[in-house]
Amino acid sequence: MFVELTKALNGLRVSNRYLPGDHLSSSLKVGGFIPVLSRSYDPSVGDTPLDIDQFNFYDEDDPQVTLSVEEAPLVLNILNDSARRRRLRDGQLIGQNIIESVNNSKVNLANKLANELQGIRTGSIRRTRIYDADTYIYAPGNLSFIVDRSEFDQFDPSIVKPSLKKYIGIRVLHEIEVEVPANIGTFQTGDKEIPHLDTNNPKILAKYNNKLRDEYPIKRSSIIKKWQGNLSLVDVVFNPLIGINSVELDNSLASTVKKEWA
Repeated sequence: MFVELTKALNGLRVSNRYLPGDHLSSSLKVGGFIPVLSRSYDPSVGDTPLDIDQFNFYDEDDPQVTLSVEEAPLVLNILNDSARRRRLRDGQLIGQNIIESVNNSKVNLANKLANELQGIRTGSIRRTRIYDADTYIYAPGNLSFIVDRSEFDQFDPSIVKPSLKKYIGIRVLHEIEVEVPANIGTFQTGDKEIPHLDTNNPKILAKYNNKLRDEYPIKRSSIIKKWQGNLSLVDVVFNPLIGINSVELDNSLASTVKKEWA
């Protein structure tokens, strides 16, 4: 599922360090210290005079460029409290079963996405593990994905470890939370103005959907604000008939990784 995300993670520069190079160990020579991992200065491959190691005086006629070597591995964490919930079958959106069906679908999708993320394999990743709301504060590593069902209230944003200052949130939404389809019955909404939504009534349905469209950016901004800039949020909407747009989700996550960590 996550083709582009895998590429982005594979190109992620976690940290850099200088490694000693051509020889079995670093050694002191007359005039300076020779790092093992170095090569001759070569303008044809893009080297500039600024790249020359000024402390490498082993051979004045052969200036050396010290190489910066990528130091992975990346420890990837997935935070998903839905994994503890019993996996239920997605039901049809009919009558009073609507809310239960929506919740079941979101739990199932959150678990599926978490498992897909855990299955990503690249040369940059050393280990991937799924944590729930009780254990995530012990999550080590460099990068964490949070798979949550809409509200992002399962994980405390005030507990941000220094090594995990940035999180990528995948907010799992059901289409009914974005735009309610017509003719699926009547159900309780929790809305003060329209507590009972009759989806067979076009006028009431249109009014309720307009409210959802107005509230969508407000709720999204509220979540980001609560995480105090430590969360990059990506939404995925589940449709009971066609599932999710996995290509769009993959591209969004890849672009977020590149933007925040490249």
